[in-house]
Amino acid sequence: MNIKNTTLSLLLLLSSQLFAQESFENKEISRFETKLSYLDSIKKTFVKDDLAACVDSLWMKELTNLDLYNSISDDIKNVNIDEKIEYELSTELLKER
Repeated sequence: MNIKNTTLSLLLLLSSQLFAQESFENKEISRFETKLSYLDSIKKTFVKDDLAACVDSLWMKELTNLDLYNSISDDIKNVNIDEKIEYELSTELLKER
């Protein structure tokens, strides 16, 4: 029984290595090239809008506002994590909204 198992294991091991090896043909590997025509056509569709640029600049100024950052960071530091939160809203509050 032991010789049979050993022979079978050896045979499976050798046969698996024969089938596992795939022949590799020496093919030239082509690199992925970006299609410049697609990029150019997308760039042509961009529209420069003065109003959008103004809104973006104001938005960036608001994001980089240090006073706003300090107040938000203070609020985050002072949050009481252990405080129980009541998820049910009262009827009076819903009527006010």
